[in-house]
Amino acid sequence: MANIDLSQWTESVPVQIAANQEQGFVDIIIGQDDIFMSINHANDLYKKLKEYFGETK
Repeated sequence: MANIDLSQWTESVPVQIAANQEQGFVDIIIGQDDIFMSINHANDLYKKLKEYFGETK
């Protein structure tokens, strides 16, 4: 497991998301950091964030 320095994640840091449905993984890229997780875990994370922040546009 890797440690990620969250202090580097400012509002100006770009966020990208790539999903590979064939392999069942999602890659969330925040600045220089890559976070890989299963699509199921990514979906669970999305639901939790949506509960916390509500709908955003």
